[in-house]
Amino acid sequence: MRFDVMLTAAHKPGMSQADVYAYTDQMAGWAQDYGYTGLWLLEHHFTGYGTCPSAITYGSFLLGRYPRLRVGSAITVVPLDHPVGLAEKVSLLDHLSGGRFDFGVGRGTYVRDFDAFGADMTQNHKTMIETMDRVRECWTADAITITSQTGVVSRVEVRPRPVADVPNVYVATGSPDTVDWARTNGYPLLLREGLGDDMKIGLIERYGESGDGAAGHALSCVAALAPTVEEARDRARDHLSWWIAEGANTNGLAERRSELPNYERYFRAVDSGKRANPNDPSPVVNRMLELNPIGTVETCRERLLEVCTLTGIRHFIFGFEANPDGERTREVMATFMTEVLQPVREQLGW
Repeated sequence: MRFDVMLTAAHKPGMSQADVYAYTDQMAGWAQDYGYTGLWLLEHHFTGYGTCPSAITYGSFLLGRYPRLRVGSAITVVPLDHPVGLAEKVSLLDHLSGGRFDFGVGRGTYVRDFDAFGADMTQNHKTMIETMDRVRECWTADAITITSQTGVVSRVEVRPRPVADVPNVYVATGSPDTVDWARTNGYPLLLREGLGDDMKIGLIERYGESGDGAAGHALSCVAALAPTVEEARDRARDHLSWWIAEGANTNGLAERRSELPNYERYFRAVDSGKRANPNDPSPVVNRMLELNPIGTVETCRERLLEVCTLTGIRHFIFGFEANPDGERTREVMATFMTEVLQPVREQLGW
């Protein structure tokens, strides 16, 4: 089994920008100290939900600073980048880190990101696949064809090449078509903390794997510990209520609903309370409190065992920022490893 830590770099009320990055770095150090395998970084623009605008840039710093850890992007918003430049940056990081970078990709959900970067959000599913297919070609082909603005065609070799033919790629998606594309390319799924168990199982089955075959997929989770379930949920609720509302109020989707037919599945989830409504995040908060390992040591073990049994997933990414900042979070990260995760691994024999 693999246990990683999610770093959101959320700009909580009362924190300065310097505080955010110092605390994120502190959590990364605790992850290495307590035996977690890796770190994952959110990538966002124009929002306190996450203040890392480039997971590749921030990841390169963390890979150099913490040599025992892997680092992943969760996610790189592929439609906002150029495929050749993206292929080169990931290949370079693959070399410099000794193959410790995990490249998580997705299409993005924040309207203003696409406005600012001049990308068409109505086509971002198609653009993500086309961009990643071109990235893969840069990694694997002897040379690629490029065309100048005046129509001159030439062949170039993209350098550096990755350490392996293709670096580790994970795909964040809830779309059946994207799951099919990920399966075709052998890219495992990166599943979100808000997905119900039925949705997790459905996506994994769509991918064509279950049981041991699902071990390559990764699931992000919110993790919080307290002496009672009620106390843990109360603590987590405060952070999640702010964080989810911040995301819902800054992604800009609600205001542009009529312009984004490709997000109809997302809007149906908002309507049903499975995704956050900007005016009332409480249904999603309550759902996440139920779905995630938030409670006592015993109930967190039980929940993780249940998820493992239902899905076959063996790779988990835990966000600890719903715990009180500072020393209490450090204690939770340490206790979660020794009293929750290690016993789960031993009980399952994985």
